[in-house]
Amino acid sequence: MIHHRRASLYLFSFFSLILLLAASAGLAVQHPTSPQTQPARDPYLALSFTVYSGTSCDCTPIPGVPINASGLDTDHNDSNITDDRGYCTIQVEYSKTYRISIEENHFESVLFDVQIVDNQAFVFHLKQLKGDVSSLPGHWLPTVLAQLLAMLQKTR
Repeated sequence: MIHHRRASLYLFSFFSLILLLAASAGLAVQHPTSPQTQPARDPYLALSFTVYSGTSCDCTPIPGVPINASGLDTDHNDSNITDDRGYCTIQVEYSKTYRISIEENHFESVLFDVQIVDNQAFVFHLKQLKGDVSSLPGHWLPTVLAQLLAMLQKTR
């Protein structure tokens, strides 16, 4: 009987050790699992625009330029106006196609279609319209007006 108790005690100790090892390894303890949920994805992505006048080093940001995005395969549209740095963003839907328009007085318009696959950044150097007096730099205008006034006085 003592051998039987001793064998039972060894057997109990052996199984306890196995359960303890299994529990420490995470095998014997089962916790209820919660369903793995994906974080909610924002359906909108950002398109950023920077708009300049001029080329290369001689460019200046253009504030107040309206930029419009019209959905071609969605009802979603968005628009914004560039800030003092010539910068703005608009929100568009992932995997949709948009017609982007950039129109500013005294500059040629920009119109293009884009399919949205990621956040995207665009930089535009708008071309001034030919023959537009406003395209002359501001410091030239008084000079031109003074020359016109001088010419008019000579013809009298």
